[in-house]
Amino acid sequence: MSRKIQKYIFAILIFSTCHSFAQAPADTVQVNEGSLAGTSSVDGQIQIYKGIPYAAPPIGNLRWKAPQAPKHWQGIRAADQYGNSAMQTTAARNPWTAEFINDQPISEDCLYLNIWTPKHQKGESLAVLVYIHGGGYVEGSGSTPISNGENLARKGIIVININYRLGIFGFFAHPELSRESAHHSSGNYGLMDQMAALKWIQENIASFGGDPKRVTVCGQSAGAGCVHDLIASPLTKGLMSGGIAQSGSDLVPRTPMLTLQQAEKACSDFTTSLGMSSLKQLRDLSADELLAYTKKLPGLLRPIIDGWFLPESVPVIYKQGKQNRVPVLTGINADEGSAKSNYGKISAEEFQKQSRQLYEVLYEDFDFLYPARTDSEARTSQVESARDFGLASTYLWADGYSKTAQAYTYYFNHPIPWPEFPQYGAFHSSEIPYVFSNLNKLMRPWTPADRQISEMMSSYWVNFVNKGDPNGPGLPLWPSVESNVAQTLYIDLKTETKLVLPSNKMKFFQLFFAQPL
Repeated sequence: MSRKIQKYIFAILIFSTCHSFAQAPADTVQVNEGSLAGTSSVDGQIQIYKGIPYAAPPIGNLRWKAPQAPKHWQGIRAADQYGNSAMQTTAARNPWTAEFINDQPISEDCLYLNIWTPKHQKGESLAVLVYIHGGGYVEGSGSTPISNGENLARKGIIVININYRLGIFGFFAHPELSRESAHHSSGNYGLMDQMAALKWIQENIASFGGDPKRVTVCGQSAGAGCVHDLIASPLTKGLMSGGIAQSGSDLVPRTPMLTLQQAEKACSDFTTSLGMSSLKQLRDLSADELLAYTKKLPGLLRPIIDGWFLPESVPVIYKQGKQNRVPVLTGINADEGSAKSNYGKISAEEFQKQSRQLYEVLYEDFDFLYPARTDSEARTSQVESARDFGLASTYLWADGYSKTAQAYTYYFNHPIPWPEFPQYGAFHSSEIPYVFSNLNKLMRPWTPADRQISEMMSSYWVNFVNKGDPNGPGLPLWPSVESNVAQTLYIDLKTETKLVLPSNKMKFFQLFFAQPL
């Protein structure tokens, strides 16, 4: 880690510490389980309630069970500190510096949420944004600096961040677990946690001035995948009014969903190879021992078709129009893959080889659009084709979704200013501090243009949370998806509606995605 980055982190820690000492008590709030006392922002305009349990700790015999109701408490519970984050192994690494990474203690006892609510008139009902963090289903937290909800709440909505079980604790399937389940399923515990949080919000948010009929679920990366899963599930009907999926609306999932039987077999084969075939042996292991196994189950620890929470694959549910029909806002960043070591560095020979494997009978058409005669040409085509693939995939997904509900798409093309590492560009998750109006949480040489983009993006998101439509006074028009015009909102120094891709490229990707894959 460079000395400059260390200075950045130190400055943020000092800012956060000073900020916490300046906070004053917030109003006491009554929820189903008891009374809560939080804190307020320095200016008293935002009331903050941290570490609220929305379910019982999933420990002991509750490991790998659907979340249970939280316990009641006597007296007034202090809600002035974040709760534990889920079990995970994580560390800052470029481009994800410390501000993007979990900074709280980890524990199996992790089912907590945090609420930021503006001062409001008695009887007023504010719309609610519930944020689900990303992290590949194995890391992340609702307490990271970049997703702090205070600044976004200043725009007149309630912001809630949640934690949920991750890795082997949240997405482990096993035949014994399915047999002991009343629903004969296992594996989607992390999704069940999110649903439990939404149910808790439905029952309690009015106490914080929130409107239970206007709850938008928002997530980034794996969190965006969770948003799609929640919208797809028949169990979540009535729990949300809209969805925001940042970097996670792929027309063709990179990893096909496993069925319950496939996941059970893969996970049980693995545990049997370790000499642990019974559920009791697995539950007797410490959390740290189980966490170590997460690293050895790549690709398995993620949502599955469990026959209950998700009765079919999510793409099939959407294709059949069986999902909850709520408006969706979705998009991608220009440089989603820039953290990969070979991004923009591939040789002509290797690029041609990879392209032939991916595009097969369409390779000649692809090669015409994205030539790779030299290494320099290949590097350019690698980046351009990756961006265009993502643009086309996201738009075509939204076009299909728009047959049943309103959809809006964006393309975030503005690199975070980072003179030391310009190669990362508009990297995966770099839009989050803009959306949350948290540029002050991330030490970068921000410009007035960055602040303007952040003001605009956060306003779009707040408008969508309020009314299912991102448009509003003073903002460039953002049209919804319509089949006859393939356009999207390009977010950059100049934000405007543009064609998703030139017609020849769009036709190519439409043909590619129309193939059975």
